[in-house]
Amino acid sequence: MTDFICGPKIYGYEGWTFELHAWCGPWPIRKDGELFNRAGRVFYAMYTRFQAEPDREKFRVGGGCVALPSLTNNEERATSGMKTYIAGPMSDRPALNFKEFFRAQLDLEALGFEVVNPAELDVIETLVHHRRRTWEECLEEDLYHLGTCVAIYLLAGWQDSEGACIEYQEAERLGLVILEQEPEGDESC
Repeated sequence: MTDFICGPKIYGYEGWTFELHAWCGPWPIRKDGELFNRAGRVFYAMYTRFQAEPDREKFRVGGGCVALPSLTNNEERATSGMKTYIAGPMSDRPALNFKEFFRAQLDLEALGFEVVNPAELDVIETLVHHRRRTWEECLEEDLYHLGTCVAIYLLAGWQDSEGACIEYQEAERLGLVILEQEPEGDESC
């Protein structure tokens, strides 16, 4: 049996990032991931346009429900695929680039990889423990999880991220398999 933890869906639209709660409606999120203290007319005008969109889910960048791994399935999971850590830019990206991390997770899992997604770890920490961690705390936990993997998957733009560069260096030091996301539009194959 799989357990889930659910939170508000997060959308990105017209330069805004916002949560959409089922019971209290939309609320804007600052670039640092914290909620704005209040939402004004400009935000609600954008939200009115967002509501008119026929396919709002294409603007979703995170949130919703996340499956929690079952403790009874750990042995089966460990043998089902190569355990791979996703690394890439977060801090300077809208909605912490969660959309790309979760997209990569889905792609890798479809190929049979067992995935460690730091974005998923952040969501669980925030929603379960109700605590935001510092950049240093996140990196410390991420390096711990990286050490449990046999491969690292580098998202496009990872070289521009201080944290991803540190994770890459640690992966090299540990002798992990290095996998890199192909750039958008790469037709070399």
